[in-house]
Amino acid sequence: MDKIHNISFTSRYNPIKPFTIRTKEGKIYVSETSVEKALTPKFVDKINRFIIKNMSEATNYEFYTKYKTGTLKERREVEEICRAHLLEVFNDTKLKNNITLLLAKDNKNRLQGICMSYPNVEMDSIEDTLYIGSLAVNKKYRKSHIGTRLLNATINANRNSFTDVFLTANVRAKRFFSENGFSTFNEKNEVENFILGAYSEVKEYAIPLTMPLQTDKPRWYEKFKLLARNVWSY
Repeated sequence: MDKIHNISFTSRYNPIKPFTIRTKEGKIYVSETSVEKALTPKFVDKINRFIIKNMSEATNYEFYTKYKTGTLKERREVEEICRAHLLEVFNDTKLKNNITLLLAKDNKNRLQGICMSYPNVEMDSIEDTLYIGSLAVNKKYRKSHIGTRLLNATINANRNSFTDVFLTANVRAKRFFSENGFSTFNEKNEVENFILGAYSEVKEYAIPLTMPLQTDKPRWYEKFKLLARNVWSY
């Protein structure tokens, strides 16, 4: 049985109050998940499959499309890889009990949307940047503004705690994020090449995007650029 340590799932520093979204399909109820549910392997599997399913519908990246068209063995391999990454995030002690996991459910308690975010702790000097790790909405509800509401609720709750928000988006979703205030980097090629350098096979399908939350503070990617240059100099 997997154990998930050091995590609150109630955004201890930036809690988000539950809210309701009215759609043509009925009401959607949004709230942060509870610790009790987060501690169960069943919960992890449910979240994992939901994210994979929606990614497989939204991208042409082979890793995800084979979840839709591949063999049972291939599907399980995708689930295992993504599940391991999800558990790595949940178990990361550097996240300081501050993962925000918003769930959107219908009136039958079925999951219809998710937004997961946490401090960017890959490099210590940019941990004041919020990272959107996952934003997914079931196809049936994608024109109901659920993704926008989840994203905005997360950003607004964290606005005073982070200088910027950053994510790596499916290229097909670039327009959605642009309409919600995100943009590419001023030093696009240098930053993007470093971020996606370890994942050269996804460059065709993914694009890093950012948005300032505190405009009077230095941008995180300027600091990141200096770090990247130091790494490249060796």
